[in-house]
Amino acid sequence: MVKKVVIIGAPRSGTNIIRDVITSFDNVGTWPCDEINLIWRYGNSTFLSDEFTPDMVRDKVKAYIREAFSEIRKQYQLNTVVEKTCANSLRLSFVNEILPDAKYILIYRNGFDAVASAKKRWIADFDLKYTMKKVRFTPIRDLPYYGIKFLRNRTQRIFSSEKRLKTWGPVTEEIQKNGSRYSLNQVCAFQWKRCIQNSFRDLPFIPEKRMFQISYESFVRNPFENIKKICDFLSIPANTDELKFAVRNVNSKSIGKYRKELSNYDIKEIIQIIEPELKLLKYESVVKI
Repeated sequence: MVKKVVIIGAPRSGTNIIRDVITSFDNVGTWPCDEINLIWRYGNSTFLSDEFTPDMVRDKVKAYIREAFSEIRKQYQLNTVVEKTCANSLRLSFVNEILPDAKYILIYRNGFDAVASAKKRWIADFDLKYTMKKVRFTPIRDLPYYGIKFLRNRTQRIFSSEKRLKTWGPVTEEIQKNGSRYSLNQVCAFQWKRCIQNSFRDLPFIPEKRMFQISYESFVRNPFENIKKICDFLSIPANTDELKFAVRNVNSKSIGKYRKELSNYDIKEIIQIIEPELKLLKYESVVKI
């Protein structure tokens, strides 16, 4: 049976690094695009947020998503299929209902660094090549619906005083309802906060033998030892040379980068929102400014 691995994490928390390192090993692969959120939204496309619940897993939803995993496995002849969609951090119990045999890697990062990095994506220019890769994996019947949403989102950026998108990344209920009332700092902070809240809320649904937790900081500071542990957890055979090669580009330069990218005002505005989750994750909850 093909092994399925789902990486769970808030945006800009190291999910890409983990995915890229794991998929560098033989017979381990993923989709040829960054995320497949629109596949996960199959059958629930008109639901306004990404905060799905297990009761939204109907037979057709389960069959469609499982088949997507099967097709990737066959196309690339994989033993292990790895999937990374940050919106899944809002609906871990939903994902587990669909893939009860999957193994999960939960990665989290200091909220200040995650927010500072996410801010750049909310105001980024349009990337046609990146977008077209995702379009390939959009359910055909949903293309018109998402096409209209995409145009509205890009139009919002033009008229926004902060030149930001209406939505980017995981869509929370709060952002969907009140996003226009918040500053970019607040939107990114609320997004990170909710992803952490929901992920840890749903952890009890996953048996410990199928869940691996790690902080971004721990991984990048000691990538060799940590990827070795992850490979053991996933039963991926790899020798010392292969492990070293897989993490050759991993470094810790981005830890604490927010101190250069966020102003004192930014930090004050963000910490009011994320402080409880910083404490939950055992990060320094009060930042000296």
